[in-house]
Amino acid sequence: MDGIMSNKLIDPSLGGVFECLFDEHFTLLSADDSLFQLLGYTRQEFYERFQNHLMDVIYETERSSIMNEINVQLKKGHVFMYENRLVCKDGQLKWIWISAQIMKGSHPYFHCIFHDTTKDKNAYENLIISEKRFQVIISQTQDVIFEMDVKNNHVYYSDNYEKAFGYKVPLDNFPASMFAGDIIYEEDKDKLFNAFQSLRNGSNSMQCEYRLKYRNQGYHWVEVKATAIRDEQGNLLNMIGIITDINETKQAILTSMKEADFDALTGLYNRRGFLKQFDTLLADKQAFTLILIDLDDFKDINDNLGHLEGDHVLYKVAESLKLAFHDQIIGRYGGDEFIICTTMPYTQEALSNKILAFQTNIQQQFYADYHIDLGFSVGASAYPLHGEDFLSLFDKADAAMYEAKKNGKQQFVMYKENHYFFNAPQKIMKKTFRDQCIEYILDLIMKQPEHSDLIPELLNYLGNVFNCDRISIYAARQRIYAWYRLAEYEITDSDSSIIETLFDEQGGIYFYDNVETVDASAIKTWLKQRQALAAVLSKTAGSQLIICIEDCHATRDVTEESKYTIQLICELISTILLKKLSHSRRQEAVPTADFDDFPACIYSLDTDQPQLKAISNKLLKMLGYENESQYLHSSTAVLSI
Repeated sequence: MDGIMSNKLIDPSLGGVFECLFDEHFTLLSADDSLFQLLGYTRQEFYERFQNHLMDVIYETERSSIMNEINVQLKKGHVFMYENRLVCKDGQLKWIWISAQIMKGSHPYFHCIFHDTTKDKNAYENLIISEKRFQVIISQTQDVIFEMDVKNNHVYYSDNYEKAFGYKVPLDNFPASMFAGDIIYEEDKDKLFNAFQSLRNGSNSMQCEYRLKYRNQGYHWVEVKATAIRDEQGNLLNMIGIITDINETKQAILTSMKEADFDALTGLYNRRGFLKQFDTLLADKQAFTLILIDLDDFKDINDNLGHLEGDHVLYKVAESLKLAFHDQIIGRYGGDEFIICTTMPYTQEALSNKILAFQTNIQQQFYADYHIDLGFSVGASAYPLHGEDFLSLFDKADAAMYEAKKNGKQQFVMYKENHYFFNAPQKIMKKTFRDQCIEYILDLIMKQPEHSDLIPELLNYLGNVFNCDRISIYAARQRIYAWYRLAEYEITDSDSSIIETLFDEQGGIYFYDNVETVDASAIKTWLKQRQALAAVLSKTAGSQLIICIEDCHATRDVTEESKYTIQLICELISTILLKKLSHSRRQEAVPTADFDDFPACIYSLDTDQPQLKAISNKLLKMLGYENESQYLHSSTAVLSI
């Protein structure tokens, strides 16, 4: 022990210095206090227990490997570096990093510098464990995890991406490398690019549905959700996100949406689907002809052949229409009514000949198959000659069709501006969606007790018919009515001051099919804070009454007919509510009077002799009586005439 020199370091935690012989025991020659503080021994204890043999405190399983490693490194020079564990007095294992230089002589020895690396080593091992846990979790989920290094435009994907989609994704120059090829469906590239750009532009999160290449089987719908990681100055460092395969759910939704737009019997567009296509065509400003077809005396077919055969007739007619008007917009508008939009540049004579040929062909076919004389009455109007919206074009085509029926059926009539159509149809057309809504509401109003509150029932009807999620009514900036489809759409706000900036004294109505496209930033912010994706805002002229209809589950593609119907319903609700509020204010302004507060009496005139039925307390007191019984038994009952 006497041979070991002591050199104290100012800060032992920084490591230490020792020298030892290059022998089988690594016998200590000198050491500073840091080595003994690390091991937990005093110099005396270390000498008495180990005879200064440093090899004895090296973790047993690492003793042979350290000797081998030293010999390998010394063949390349005079220095070796190594990391190993030492066994401390209390049984703990401490990691040290050693840098040593061999000093030659009769007794070669090492001059060593060491550092305690236990904390770093434990942290690294914990990190390895965490990464293994992460890999286990990832392997158990179908979702793909990704992280993007924004500075270097490099992306990391979890290993299950290749397993799920069948190919490796480009990792460098992201996201440009993704958009350059065919990995992303072409029509979805812009919206996905904009979603990623929103994080660069300050958003903290983004979500987007798009189609991603799937093996060699086309594309799958996926949903990506990503969160921005920023430094203290708000600079974007990383994006971390998850990609979920939603193809099965999305296809089910798309199928459901398609079924909602098509007639189940004929496969043609139903009224809703036809109006959507009509609005798209109208937006293109392309000339077209609107054709209405009504089967003549179809009720007789149902009565004589049965409804199943009647359905078969409708199906066969629809199939014939598809062949005759290929690639045109065709719909079943009612029970036995069909409607067509054709953009083919027919002259009136050519269109007349085409329809006549169709009528003749169908008539001959059904007479041969069913021995029935199936005829059609057909009317048509032209855009933009006869109107610039659906209602005006439909009314004129309907008037022309009615004229065809008056002319003996199995006829075709094109609407003419200067022609008087006798008995323009009051109702050849089936009731429109708008008519049914208004009729229901008016019937509800007529059946409702006089002083009952009709507004909640009207809001429930409006919400369910148009499949919206929340309706609020504001008066004088305060919310006075609220309706919610689900509890999750309930909100606590009550101030409408922001949306009042939209309207002037004339009021009006605004349809926002997609909140993201709203130009007014304050309105857009207000709606997004409420989690609204689409909205309708309506204000009654000359009042502070505002109706707010919101969709929180999806954006909306509102047809012209639906817009007009919503506007009419809002106006009806506003009228009822304004009358109700006016009545309430009058009641508050005029105190309720009681019969006994006035000097009054009530007589019955049902007999020749008037009979006293009631007398007020105030009149009794004026006459000097305590109550009505006392007065009636009095001999001076002057009012008992």
